[in-house]
Amino acid sequence: MFNDFRWGGISVRGLIRTLLPDVWMVIAAMIITYLAIGIVGPLAYTPEYEVNTIVAVYPDNKLSAADSSSERIDAAVAANGVLGSSAFREGLEELLGESEDRTFENFCVSNTNLVSITVRSSSAQDAYNSIHTLIDYYNEMAGRLTGNGVIEIVVQPKIPEEPSNSPLLLNYRLLLTLFMGFATGAFLVFLYMIRKTYKTAGAVQRQYKDARFFLIPGAPTGKFGFAGRRQKRKALRQNALGITAEELRQMLHALGGKSILVSSSAKGEGTAEFACELAEELESSGRSVLLLEADFDTAGLTKKLEKEGNLPEQGILDVLLGRCSVKDVCVRHNEKNILTAYAGLWNAHEDSQFSYTPEDAERVMEEAGSLADIVLVDSGVWGGAGDGKIWNSFSDFSLALCAPDRAEFFAEDQLIADLSNGPSDFAGMVLNGF
Repeated sequence: MFNDFRWGGISVRGLIRTLLPDVWMVIAAMIITYLAIGIVGPLAYTPEYEVNTIVAVYPDNKLSAADSSSERIDAAVAANGVLGSSAFREGLEELLGESEDRTFENFCVSNTNLVSITVRSSSAQDAYNSIHTLIDYYNEMAGRLTGNGVIEIVVQPKIPEEPSNSPLLLNYRLLLTLFMGFATGAFLVFLYMIRKTYKTAGAVQRQYKDARFFLIPGAPTGKFGFAGRRQKRKALRQNALGITAEELRQMLHALGGKSILVSSSAKGEGTAEFACELAEELESSGRSVLLLEADFDTAGLTKKLEKEGNLPEQGILDVLLGRCSVKDVCVRHNEKNILTAYAGLWNAHEDSQFSYTPEDAERVMEEAGSLADIVLVDSGVWGGAGDGKIWNSFSDFSLALCAPDRAEFFAEDQLIADLSNGPSDFAGMVLNGF
């Protein structure tokens, strides 16, 4: 899968697997989105039920056959005016209560003694009951409202079975909701992949088409998951680091260099871990390696060693202050030909005004170069407390290390631009699956 780490032959499958180190997390996010929209979708739709009736208006309490006489028309107009008045509606709403949200409409029908009444409510039963309550309330109040006129139902209202605001599409709302959930989840995954690709590979591709590109798969972490899968991921990462180390060795040999700066554009991108792994790969060819921790802001290696209780009494901070030499602070681990010069602990009382000059960094790099064939400098975040620009001035090559979804947009662009225009030769970009 990882046969070529240059832009021309980069494996798309390998890139996706690095950007998405755990596909199950993406599937879980899609399922959660899918279920959330499936639940919220139906809730976002509020049904509205409509009940209609037509009533006849009579000028007295005796039911008569409907005709078009002016007396009956006037009675219908008067009743229609009462039904639409604010005073009548307020009394009716008070009688019905505020448990449902409902609307009323009424109008005369074709200049006769007929009035059409419509009630809309979020409940079918409430809309039906409201029609009868309206008619009973009017007839009860008719003597005071319009003399002695009454209204009687001509077209009986019916309890609706389906909402009036339900278009044909909503008949398939379950399938529509499921489809929208799937589509939204897929779209979020698409944005997730594009965002990660744009923030890492895109920076090199846009500005530095000929730059080396080292693709390092994610390291197996934690105690969970299949042992075989963890072993496979470990082997893939080891293989990728081996190829990276070989290219860097050839580069150093061709140009007669011996120091490599490793820097990143944001915290948590794994510069210290990557530098340790790269040191072991470089040492495996029989070359001695000195790993110099110049990341005084984070000092991850120093803090890790402090927890284990094996921290040396002095570190690079003391070397820069002139208290000792690089040789005095180097530690050899596991009988390998790798020396590690830890940053050391910051003494807040003695080193409150601590600062170092380019001359101090140059002296440290000269001493480090005399102790090993290859010097790896972990400067942490570019331009941080360790001031990577100073260490870059005295390094032969520089590597821009970027981890997916850790840095802001265009941060990698700025880092690569600074390293490319700096005094060291830009060795390439490392996409770290850390």
